[in-house]
Amino acid sequence: GQAREGLRGDPAFDTLYKGIRPNLADNEKEEESTTAALCTLLKQIGPSYIFRHSYTGIIMFVAADRCPDLIQGLYGIEPAGFPFESRYIFNQPIPSRNWGITDVPVTYDPPVRDPAANLKKITVGENTAGDVSCILQAAPAKRLVNISKVPVAMYTAEVLIHIVSYEWILLAERGIRGNGHFSFLKNNLEIAQRVVLPWLKRQSGSNGHKQKKPKTAEA
Repeated sequence: GQAREGLRGDPAFDTLYKGIRPNLADNEKEEESTTAALCTLLKQIGPSYIFRHSYTGIIMFVAADRCPDLIQGLYGIEPAGFPFESRYIFNQPIPSRNWGITDVPVTYDPPVRDPAANLKKITVGENTAGDVSCILQAAPAKRLVNISKVPVAMYTAEVLIHIVSYEWILLAERGIRGNGHFSFLKNNLEIAQRVVLPWLKRQSGSNGHKQKKPKTAEA
C-alpha cells in the first residue's frame, strides 16, 4: 500500500488524533467525570464489554464499582493499575491511589471510610532488573464487592510499562512478538484472533448473556 508518514495530514494519524485529549491535572475529577459519562452511555446502549488502555485502566475500575451491572467485562490493554502507587519506566514509584486501585472512593466489604486508616498495606517482592515490588492489602484483605462482579483480563506486550494482577496474558508467551504499549495500533490481528476474541467468547458464554450479541466500547 501507499507509504504513510504518520504525521498531520496522514488520514490514519488525523483519525487517531481526533480521539485524544489531555488528562485533567486533578485525577479525582478525571475519574469521577469520565465514570459518570461512561455509566450514562451504558444506560443508553445496554451492558457492554469495555476495552481500556493505559491510564483509563484506573477509571474503568471506578466505572465497575459505580455501574457493575452494565459492564459485562473489562479487557485491559496494558492498563495502569499498580495498587497504592504510580510507576513508570525508569522512575521511582509515586504514592497515589489511596483507595487501592483508584483515587476516588470505591465500595469495600468491610466498609472503608478512611483508606489511610482502614486499608492496611504490605509490600511484597523485590525491585530487580526483571521485577518490581508491589503494595498489597495486608491480610485479611477487604473485598471490592462491586468490582469483583465484573470479569477482568489484560494483556501486556514485550515492552511493557504497566503490570497488575488478574487474568494476565503475556503476548510473548502466546508467540505474539514485537509489540509495545500501543499494540492495538499495530498491523497485528493475531492479538484479536488469538487473545481477545477467545476471552470475550468465554465470558459471553458464562455470564448469562448468551442470547445477546455483546457490545464493545473502547476507553
